[in-house]
Amino acid sequence: MIRKLTLTALIALSFCAQAQTADTPETRKAAAEKLIQSVDDLMGPERMMQGMRGAMQAPLMEGLRNHPKLSDAQKKRAAQVMGDEMGGVMGEMMTAMKPALYAAMTQLYTERFSVGEIEELQRFYASPVVRKATTLTMEEMPRLMQPMMAGMRDWAPKIQERMQAAQATLKAEGIDISPPQQQPQPAQTPAPAAKTAPKKKP
Repeated sequence: MIRKLTLTALIALSFCAQAQTADTPETRKAAAEKLIQSVDDLMGPERMMQGMRGAMQAPLMEGLRNHPKLSDAQKKRAAQVMGDEMGGVMGEMMTAMKPALYAAMTQLYTERFSVGEIEELQRFYASPVVRKATTLTMEEMPRLMQPMMAGMRDWAPKIQERMQAAQATLKAEGIDISPPQQQPQPAQTPAPAAKTAPKKKP
């Protein structure tokens, strides 16, 4: 009985070994393309920008907060329109860049990962808890971005001060990175009007 069980286990292990995907450039590329498609379905540019649009309205609203000529309703409307437009154009840009990015990612996985590692990543991104965490994070992106936006507003003066200090250090070393001042263009004198020949008397 024990020998039969051992033989059955060995046969099962043999079938499992044969069922494993062969590790070749072709199989790695196919597995990489499948993985990237799964990641795109989960958090591709289109889905990411859906969550980012609301987050973009917060800094715009902050920038309009002290605008003297706009009512609160106008400020809110302006932030909404500008945020939607910014999110739209960034989404279009990311979608246009996606084929080249995904081709580079496919090449990276094909060259640097084994087929087993790629399949392990595929199982990771397909797991329910990862999908839930990613989906909820994107849905809550506007709220999650609020502390960061507030922090960036508070840190903006310090960042500007540090950048100016770094620029001064470089200038002391003879490296002036300030943009060159445009030379005023000389005023062009109008061309003299062409003299018309006097009409001959009949």
